[in-house]
Amino acid sequence: MPLRWRRWLPVPIVGWCVWQTAQQIPAWRSELTLWSHAARMAPFKPRVALNYAGALLGDGQMRAGMRQLARAQAVADLPHVPAVDRHLTRRTIAVNLRRFREVTR
Repeated sequence: MPLRWRRWLPVPIVGWCVWQTAQQIPAWRSELTLWSHAARMAPFKPRVALNYAGALLGDGQMRAGMRQLARAQAVADLPHVPAVDRHLTRRTIAVNLRRFREVTR
């Protein structure tokens, strides 16, 4: 008997992929939900925290956005973060704070 089961092997794999995709769709409703989900899934990534802060600030949630910027700075200072990410995070936070001060004057 030839190996006929190989013909059906992709069916459960594709089914699993479809199910996983359906589970992720709610996170992609908006930029805010996407970065909120990403921040929960990757709490020690400074770029994720920066993007979440940007989404919050863009949504008008200034206090939450500023807290998230402070969190991004704290995460960037952790020892596991590469120097390039640390530098990028600090520079981006400085630019965002400057723009925030200009807007709130």
